[in-house]
Amino acid sequence: MRDDLSGTKGTIVMVCAVLAGLLLAPAPPAAAWSDWGYSGSSYGGDWYDDSEDREYAEESAREAGRAKRRDEVEAKLQQQSAEHAEYTDAVIEASKASVQAPRGVYYRKPGFISGEAPGAGAQVIEEAGVKVFYEQGLFWVKQGTQYVVIAAPYGVVVDTIPAATTRVANKAGEEYGYFFGTFFQRKGEKFVIVKPPVGLNVTYLPDGYETKSAENSTLYVFGNVTFKPVFVLGVLVYQVVGA
Repeated sequence: MRDDLSGTKGTIVMVCAVLAGLLLAPAPPAAAWSDWGYSGSSYGGDWYDDSEDREYAEESAREAGRAKRRDEVEAKLQQQSAEHAEYTDAVIEASKASVQAPRGVYYRKPGFISGEAPGAGAQVIEEAGVKVFYEQGLFWVKQGTQYVVIAAPYGVVVDTIPAATTRVANKAGEEYGYFFGTFFQRKGEKFVIVKPPVGLNVTYLPDGYETKSAENSTLYVFGNVTFKPVFVLGVLVYQVVGA
């Protein structure tokens, strides 16, 4: 019996020794883990999942594309806005010459054609063998069965001037009556159509003028008179530069 116990005890002691040896054995070297693709870092080997980096890179590329498209759209809008502003300025520049003209006044620009004759109160004037009809500041000639408005002929004397005639004067103090491109000077009890002197300013031009480009300016031509826009005491006026 003692021999059996001592044999069992010896076996137990041996097993314990083996287990202790296993538990106390040093850890395997890092190289032993290399076969598993582990390098001791969470970013090493096959254990690293780079899907988040790929998604970040793809999203960055998409955002760069969206930013580029936004820049392109913004640039296009700015270009369109600049073109619109330029167009608007051109329209205003081309039309503002007549924007200050009196409203509600009977006026027809040269070249206007009517099938109706001037009123019975029209003044009839013989000019160079042509019968001219003068009515409310306008001059008409008959062409066939129609009547056409013409620019006021210089030297013609009329009995009256329109109520909307404005008074203008040059630096010499000479006064003129001005009505939609026509200049009057008093001649006794009547009025004569005259060429305006260079330097005379008016506040508007009538519809029917033409524009032409000049150095640093736009010129306006109405009949035989050429005007240029100038500012007098901050007010836009149109100055005679040729007649």
